[in-house]
Amino acid sequence: MRGAALAGTGALVRFLARRDRAGLAAWAALGAGLPVFNAYSLGALLPTPEAREVFAAGSDGNPVVAVLLGPISDTSLEGVVAWRSGLQSLLVTGVAGIVFTVRHTRAEEDAGRREAVAACAVGRHAPLTAVLAVTAAVNLAVAALTAAALALGPGFPFGGSLLFGLTAAAGGTALAAAGALAAQLAQTAALARTLAIGALAASLGPFVAGARPWPLPAEWPRLARPYADARWWAPLVPLAAAAILAAAACAVSARRDLGSGLLPDRAGTTGPAAATPRLSGPLALAWRTSGERLVSWAAALAVVGAAVGAVSVTLDATFAESDLIRRLLGRLAAQSPGDALLAIFTYVFCLVIAALSVVVALTPLAEEERGHAGAVLAAAVSRPRWLAAHLLLSLAAPAALLAVTGLASGLAAALATGRAAPLPAQLAATAHFIPAAWTVAAVALAVYGLRPRLAAPAAWAFLAVSALAIALWEAAVIPRAAFLLTPFAYAHPTITPAPAAPLALTLLTALLLAVATTSFTRRDLLT
Repeated sequence: MRGAALAGTGALVRFLARRDRAGLAAWAALGAGLPVFNAYSLGALLPTPEAREVFAAGSDGNPVVAVLLGPISDTSLEGVVAWRSGLQSLLVTGVAGIVFTVRHTRAEEDAGRREAVAACAVGRHAPLTAVLAVTAAVNLAVAALTAAALALGPGFPFGGSLLFGLTAAAGGTALAAAGALAAQLAQTAALARTLAIGALAASLGPFVAGARPWPLPAEWPRLARPYADARWWAPLVPLAAAAILAAAACAVSARRDLGSGLLPDRAGTTGPAAATPRLSGPLALAWRTSGERLVSWAAALAVVGAAVGAVSVTLDATFAESDLIRRLLGRLAAQSPGDALLAIFTYVFCLVIAALSVVVALTPLAEEERGHAGAVLAAAVSRPRWLAAHLLLSLAAPAALLAVTGLASGLAAALATGRAAPLPAQLAATAHFIPAAWTVAAVALAVYGLRPRLAAPAAWAFLAVSALAIALWEAAVIPRAAFLLTPFAYAHPTITPAPAAPLALTLLTALLLAVATTSFTRRDLLT
């Protein structure tokens, strides 16, 4: 019976690996690349033991850093890198594992594809087991790549690097198992992701109170102490959690009907006979489709932005004597290391918001593929009016998210420094990025109007190439003229663009949106 329940697992593993090979490769590369990046950047910022001692004192005295990362117990370069990278690696492997697991379990049931798989010679637990096997394999690849990269690159001890990677891999596997359990409990993929990621965020609660219980995920990276006394038993803690959560997920899966869940969706399956006035038009319907996730993104950006704004003030004393920081201040036209940190992180936030704007811009594609667009357009709603609602939301979303980020980071920095200047400066910096985010969203919408099946790959490829150009230009691989062909160049903190640049990007956005509207009204719907 047990063998029958797992029948077809191997074939499903191969299918999943082939279907998502690009995403899995990016997952492994990002998970292994973050510690290496931190090793080189911290090595340049903190080249001496004295500098690391000062850095440790400043970090330990910052309440936000203390809550998230804990105190620095090992002030060697390897120890500081492990301290900085541990939670980052856990979040990369864990959140990627949650998203991957929910996508290939609950989301497949939502789309009806899981039922088609169940009609084949596939055991009851095979799909769930295959997903968890793929996540575990990718996380093991992250561990191996991390160990090799840290040993061959900055020259860290291989044993400690391997322990660091294994701890991150085990933690990511445990969080993926938590996602699997959430997928069995929830009735929708959105609710499953919210449960899993929300539980991860809630696990930080005891740390705010000053406790650091080792069974909680954020403490797992600190258990290993890879470059100090190397606790090789540390990965067993998240592995035990992974085993318990996976067993619970399989138990729930065996006892529920396909497509059902123990927790109902908040929206329910029934409702009033008539829609409320809030759903009286295409714009209200577009907001109903994307509004909740926009609010969630805004809340997350506000929290992270406020944390960065509060932390920035502590860097003034920590890096005041760093030659590298002095050179960076000159490039950024910043007055202090804290201002430099705000400028850099604001740009990173803007890139993240550009990616979120692509997600919003691709919403009409998802609505069309699901058949929802056809149902709406069959009523007294014209194509331009329906698409205009999504165009408006695609423009309003990045502007609102950027405003929230600037307000949160600027207000926190102003309160921490006692100066009012950071608030208008941050609001201006984020507002300066709005035309670039609009351009990215408009590219996605234009391709959607012309060739809807190419919209998603074209939009993400454009975003990836534009982001890659940043790194290539900063590394002096491509000339400035090539970088200026991307929308992100005109909001880069080291570049002072021409006054007409925002207007030019706005006009380009308007042109692309006109192409999207004209093309959409002339083509056939996908379904």
